Amino acid sequence: MEKTDKKRRRPFPLPRVDTSQNNTAVQPPEGTAVGPQSFLTLGIRDIEWNPLVPAADMERSMDQCYHALCDLANALRIAPEDISLGGSLSLAFGTRRHKGTGAVYEPEQRKILIARENSAGFLAHAWAHALDAYFGQMYSPGHTAPGTFVSGFPMNASVPESVRNLLHTLQFKTVTITPEEQNQAMDQERSRSILCAEKNYENLVRSLTPGNLTCDQQIRWDKTVQELQDACACASSSMYTVPYYPNRMVEQLSALHKEITGHVIPKTKRKNINQALVSLRLSRQRRIPAQETVSRINTTDFYKGSWDLDQHFARAEHGRYSNGCELLARAFDCYIADKLETEQSRNRYLNGHSEAFVFRENNGEYICAVPKGAERIRINQKFDEMFQELKELGIFHHRKNLENFSDGKSVDHQINLTKTTLTDVYNTVAIRCSTATQTRHYNSQSNDRKL
Repeated sequence: MEKTDKKRRRPFPLPRVDTSQNNTAVQPPEGTAVGPQSFLTLGIRDIEWNPLVPAADMERSMDQCYHALCDLANALRIAPEDISLGGSLSLAFGTRRHKGTGAVYEPEQRKILIARENSAGFLAHAWAHALDAYFGQMYSPGHTAPGTFVSGFPMNASVPESVRNLLHTLQFKTVTITPEEQNQAMDQERSRSILCAEKNYENLVRSLTPGNLTCDQQIRWDKTVQELQDACACASSSMYTVPYYPNRMVEQLSALHKEITGHVIPKTKRKNINQALVSLRLSRQRRIPAQETVSRINTTDFYKGSWDLDQHFARAEHGRYSNGCELLARAFDCYIADKLETEQSRNRYLNGHSEAFVFRENNGEYICAVPKGAERIRINQKFDEMFQELKELGIFHHRKNLENFSDGKSVDHQINLTKTTLTDVYNTVAIRCSTATQTRHYNSQSNDRKL
């Protein structure tokens, strides 16, 4: 096999997340331990765990994961059971690591795999991939098999408008350019074009300059070359294409070349000199000054930074860092971090790596592959609009609009839904189970019941 010099790229280095500094809003009732059955209150389809992992480590991992999912539901203001994405999501604890991440979504199994070690910091990222795949199967043509992300076909008309707007905002932004900025850019482009055209003409003439010129011949040659360049305004692209329509200044240079060397400049090269003069003439023309402000669509700094990250590191779990699915997941990570911050709360197990994708190059410049500044504000706004529309469509349910189906009245006065606790979840599920005659029943009156 032929050897290649291409250097294999390493995965992006993620720091270890210290969950001892968690400030989670979720606290279990006194005497209640989180176990596999606790996740049923969130609608999780199935729970798997590695029997080789010590019981204490498994209990701690489940406890942190459960609290993180409850915090996620609280940040999104959705019903706790909506975290399971219609009951389709399952969890597996104690799995092998995937490309340095502690949690990863497996679309074929609709399962979030949580690593045995260093599992913190990536749960929101993995859940965003699950949401992406959930919409992908829901809105893709023909309802394809699991593994199709909605971010892969952002222009599909069947996808809710708010989702399409979000995916567009991740990669593109509209910038406003004033007349002064336009004129400055045109002047810079004109200077660059003139410099490039002059260099091209000089290189072409240099390749035709005879060697071993006498002093007198050198003076005559340089003078003719300069006069030819100064008369570039007379050059036309139709010269040497229309019969008997040559550039007379180029012909004078060719005549001098014959006088010195004994032969003329070939017609093809004379035509090239004329074309170089045409390019020089066009580059020197002044543009019409801009008078009005214009808007243009550019790629976001978030996308540019992600593309730069692709040039230095191996692919992420679900593709390149600049792919739509990875852009969506990292932006969602930051969105949840900002949501928790507004509530003066945080959960590092949930999204401890939200700001980690910043890389310093050898030249000292930084590559930032997370949304920043005004772009971050716009993206967060699009997330808000998306989740609002999804609630209106009935895909998610607003936490403050849960209804007691037995009397049709709101149960906000019965349950405190501003913070997610196990007691809140028990009460919510108990009401729904009693009214819908579900097979699973939870006793919401007993706080000391252990799952």
